[in-house]
Amino acid sequence: MNKYLYFAVLLLLSVVLLFSCKSEPKEIKIGFIGSLTGNFSAYGKRALEGTKLAIEEINKAGGLDGKKLVLYLEDDRSTGEPALESVTKLAEFDKVNAILAFVSPPALSLGGPKAEQEKIVFISSRTITSTGNEAGEYLFQSYSEGTVEAIELAVIARSKLKARSASILYSNVPVAINLAQVFKKNFQERGGEIVSFDFYPPKRTNFKADAEAIKRHEPDVVYIVGDFDEMLLIAKTLSQIGVKKHIIVSGISGTEVVQEIQKYTEKLIFLAPDLSISRNQAEVVKLNVSREQMDLFVGEAYDITYYLAYIMKKYGTTSEMIAQGIVKEPLFSGVNGRHRMIRGSSNPQVQPVMTIKNGQYVPLE
Repeated sequence: MNKYLYFAVLLLLSVVLLFSCKSEPKEIKIGFIGSLTGNFSAYGKRALEGTKLAIEEINKAGGLDGKKLVLYLEDDRSTGEPALESVTKLAEFDKVNAILAFVSPPALSLGGPKAEQEKIVFISSRTITSTGNEAGEYLFQSYSEGTVEAIELAVIARSKLKARSASILYSNVPVAINLAQVFKKNFQERGGEIVSFDFYPPKRTNFKADAEAIKRHEPDVVYIVGDFDEMLLIAKTLSQIGVKKHIIVSGISGTEVVQEIQKYTEKLIFLAPDLSISRNQAEVVKLNVSREQMDLFVGEAYDITYYLAYIMKKYGTTSEMIAQGIVKEPLFSGVNGRHRMIRGSSNPQVQPVMTIKNGQYVPLE
């Protein structure tokens, strides 16, 4: 081999090596669009806290196959146009691998379709937005099991019961706190007023003061979240002091529970037992997280971020690979309980909302 050919081959190998190094990124870019200012900022800021915490933990543990997750942050300001601009920037300029969206409904309605147009995975939280994305191959929403139930009950309270006001009484434990927040948010978004929002310590056995406070507020409906024994005592106490409003409960686990509570009210509203998200044969991804006492909106973002990292590690980091992975493994569990990823504008199947009629529990008409 003459020296000219030798140097030509050496140059070619150097160019190939250089481009190979450039084609293998050393970081994975995660876009975050949140309502960090404006009317929805209380939710967006807490979601950002959860996402940052998850990314920090993942990176401390070595990242994804040695690659660090890097967060690219955008504020939709609780309106639509900034979200449209943010998706464009994240997709075209920052070239993120996926977008996590904890945004207002106006922002979702514009940002989602733009992400679909850009063919970039766009994951939003039902807990934050309470409205669906447009249909698309790259658009997903995360529903937590309890969230679906609380949203459905809030919707029914406004649409079918025509309730204008509600009192909420919940146990001071993470699951109950989360459900109470979701019901409150969705009831208010639909024009309802929360006239009282109070908690009680777990295992309380006397609810007279709580019941009397509810009676003074004169709500159209009462939403109760707690252990069965606690909800039973609350229903009994409300009945004893003459509160005859609809009582809405979360977490009913069997017909025997309904039979006990119905002794004290003929206006019980609940979701059919144990079926707030349809069960199927799909495996549930169990995320390696165990944090407790985490706020609902922090926990939701924390879980979704860990789930996205799991999907990228297993299936790849392109939007097409991420979307295929989510479709294959849509169920996961984390600090906020069991979740399901729903593609586009689909909705999870929920059981009918039930009530009592002539001593029997029947679907609410």
